[in-house]
Amino acid sequence: MKCQRIMNRTVRLLVVLSTYATILVAGHWVGIWLASTVGGDLSTEAGTQARQWALAGLAVYAVMMALPFMPGIEISLALLAAFGSQIALNRPESFGDRFV
Repeated sequence: MKCQRIMNRTVRLLVVLSTYATILVAGHWVGIWLASTVGGDLSTEAGTQARQWALAGLAVYAVMMALPFMPGIEISLALLAAFGSQIALNRPESFGDRFV
């Protein structure tokens, strides 16, 4: 019984490690493929703006991660995009028959 439990644990560990290794190798290959497809050379001698775009994306990501989490903000932004300032001013009579 104890031998079977150790065997199951070993098999499970091998499956997890091989899955992790497969994900790492696949991610590496996808990264190489994407870099060759896009042609983004991040060196300064390349004469492209790939480095500036990468740094700008990193800055936007850092700012977004620094913002506090507000659940439901995407719904309110979608409502503002769809209905404009009328939804922010909370005047249901100005919507007409949209919410019938």
